[in-house]
Amino acid sequence: MLAMIAGCVAGALYYIGAQRVTTVVAARDIPVIRPLTTQDLELRSVPPDALPTGAISNVGEVVGRVPKGPLWQGQPLVEQGLADDAAVFHTGLALRPGERAVAIPVAAVSAVGGAISPGARVDVLAVPIIGYLLGPAMKKGSSYNSWVTLGPLSDFPEGETRLVNYRNPVTTSWDGQTGDVPCWVRRVSGTTFQVFAINCAHLGCPVRWFAQSKLFLCPCHGGAYYADGSRASGPPERGMFEYEHKVIGDTLMISAGKMPTLANEASVKPPLTQIVGSGSAERLAALERPEPRCGSCQG
Repeated sequence: MLAMIAGCVAGALYYIGAQRVTTVVAARDIPVIRPLTTQDLELRSVPPDALPTGAISNVGEVVGRVPKGPLWQGQPLVEQGLADDAAVFHTGLALRPGERAVAIPVAAVSAVGGAISPGARVDVLAVPIIGYLLGPAMKKGSSYNSWVTLGPLSDFPEGETRLVNYRNPVTTSWDGQTGDVPCWVRRVSGTTFQVFAINCAHLGCPVRWFAQSKLFLCPCHGGAYYADGSRASGPPERGMFEYEHKVIGDTLMISAGKMPTLANEASVKPPLTQIVGSGSAERLAALERPEPRCGSCQG
C-alpha cells in the first residue's frame, strides 16, 4: 500500500516537473539599447513557475522593439521591459526648482545606460559661455548708476532717523533675502535728507541708531557717530558712509548700484586733525618732542 502511494506521488511530481512553457529570451548579451532583431532572440522552454510576469512567447512580438535596458544572454523578454520606439524611452530626469544639471565625463555605454540609440530624440541644452562669464560684469555695469526708491517723503518724519530696506540692483534671482540692503534715512527738514550706509566705517559691522542719545553706535568695537554721521568716538577714523540721494516729486531715491565706500563720495567731516600752513613741520616736531617733567631733567 505504501509503495503504491509513493509511486503515485513520484508520478505526479514527475508530471509537474515535465511540464514546460516556451518564452522568448535574449540569444546573446545586448549591452546597447537598440531595436531587436531575430538574431538577438531565441525560444526557450522553462518551467511554468520560472516564467516572469509579462513574459512573451512569440518572437514576432519582440522583433523591432527596443529594450529599456541592457540584456544578458538567456534573460526572458517581458512586455513592460520593451518600448515600441527608441524615442518613447527616456530617463525621466526632471530638475526641480533651484537644481542644476552638471555634465561629467563617462563612457558611451555607462553614460545613460544605453538609453540613447540611433534615431532617438534628445533635448540639447546650450550653455551661453560668453554670457555666463561676462553676464555679472555686464549687469553690474548697467546697474552701477541705478536709482532706487526708498519710499514717499511721508514715510520719513522731520527730525527722525529710520531704518529702510531696498533691493540691491546688482542681484540675481537666487540671492533671496541677501539682496535686501538696509540703510539709515535721516530727514533733517523739508527735502533735506541724509542717507547712511548701515556699515561702520571701521570694519563694516552694522550700526544701530539710538534716538534717546542721538547717536549711531557700533556693537563690534564701540564706534560712535553723531546724528549727522560724523565721527564721535571709537576706532573709526572717519564719519559714516553716505549714499547719493535725490527727491523726485514726493519720493526719496538713492543711487544704490554704487555702494558708498572710501573709493567714492561718502561722509562729511575730516576725521583727523590736520596741521597745515607755514611752520607746520616745526609744530609737528614740537608735538612729537616730549616736554621735560622736572628741572633736573633739562640739559
